[in-house]
Amino acid sequence: MSPYVVDDEESDDNKIQARAIVQGLLKTEWRDDDLFQVPLLLNTILEVDTSRLVIGEDLEKDLTPKVRELVEAVLGARPKRRAGVNQDFSDYIQYLCCQAYATLHDSTEIPTESESDRVDNKERGLGGLPAKAIPDGAAAELSLALTRCAESSFNELCRQLAYRGADERTHFDVIRLAYSLLSYVTATNSLAGTAGRELVPGEGPSPGSRVSPPNGKIIEAALDAFFSEQTDDGLWDKGQPIYKSFRRSGRNVGNAFVYAADTLGSLLEKLPAESFRPHLDKLEKTLQWIESHQDVEVIPDYCDPESGQCYGKALRGWSSPHLTQDTGPLSWSTAQTLTC
Repeated sequence: MSPYVVDDEESDDNKIQARAIVQGLLKTEWRDDDLFQVPLLLNTILEVDTSRLVIGEDLEKDLTPKVRELVEAVLGARPKRRAGVNQDFSDYIQYLCCQAYATLHDSTEIPTESESDRVDNKERGLGGLPAKAIPDGAAAELSLALTRCAESSFNELCRQLAYRGADERTHFDVIRLAYSLLSYVTATNSLAGTAGRELVPGEGPSPGSRVSPPNGKIIEAALDAFFSEQTDDGLWDKGQPIYKSFRRSGRNVGNAFVYAADTLGSLLEKLPAESFRPHLDKLEKTLQWIESHQDVEVIPDYCDPESGQCYGKALRGWSSPHLTQDTGPLSWSTAQTLTC
């Protein structure tokens, strides 16, 4: 059962109003050049409003260009073959984009053979979105983006496994290993059941365009490598920064690195539970870190005028170990911790 409810459904105090969430997210001040914010926003609104009662055909006029900008920006960030090992974005951001591609792809209704020649079939909409909110050529771009995502992530995953196998610690990066694994699993699972891409209209799938199913042996080896790299405290080295360039003012440099609980939570979500059976001792070690690093911060809401003593409510949560110890609990790191 979904934890969200749209206004058209029966209200429940234990559920969150999806319409307010989606509209609020689309109206926030986000930048289409920030490839940390954009794929997260797109994926969130697609997953919250699964029935498309907010971002479907009844999408408000002033929000239509916002959705279009999100889709356009994410599709424009796909991995490029010509970039080789020097892709524009970190493996973490590539995974966020890949996740958005997969959600768009998986929520797109597949036309039947009898419907494929209908003129109005394009009104069906990519990801269940209205045609007016979809950039021109987006369907072809999405197919290419997922294919390149599977290809690029598999190459990087094998590269990281080779570095580790050769004990080449200068180039091995456990975070890159984890997020290339996540992108590979996400893209290949989304493309499962597809027969390839038709590059020449009318000629069917082009040879070599079909993406192979996930390679179980490679996934198993990658997961073994990831848990073998766990540090003594139950976490992992900080690895590749989220942004390849971190020059924007006003940001805490600790936020430039991936929080280990986020990585582990994503792996737990994307891979079958059975995959983690050989690593239960490692999971327990991380849980011990989580239990021993919960922060408490009292938010004052009343100060006694006579004694000067202030009182308030205690907030409990977590902060990333990449931040200073006096940071206190933060909403984003607490949410990520609770995924483990």
